[in-house]
Amino acid sequence: MSFDSFAELLAMDGHALYVWASYGLALLVLTANALVPVLYHRRLLHQQWQQQRRAQAREAVDAAAGSGPQHAQETS
Repeated sequence: MSFDSFAELLAMDGHALYVWASYGLALLVLTANALVPVLYHRRLLHQQWQQQRRAQAREAVDAAAGSGPQHAQETS
C-alpha cells in the first residue's frame, strides 16, 4: 500500500477512524502492560517499608515501656 501524500496516509482511504483508533488502543494496552507491573511493584515495596517502620516503632515503644517480647512471656 503506497500513499502519494501524508494527508492520504492519515486519511487511509476512508478507514482512518478505524485504523488510528486501533493503533491508539494497541498503544494504550502496551503502555498499560508495561506500567502496571512497575506500579504494583512500587506499591508493594512501599507497603513493606511501612510495615517495617510500624514494627520498628512498636518495638521501640515496647522497649521503652519495658514490655518487650521477653516481658510478655514472663507474665503469661
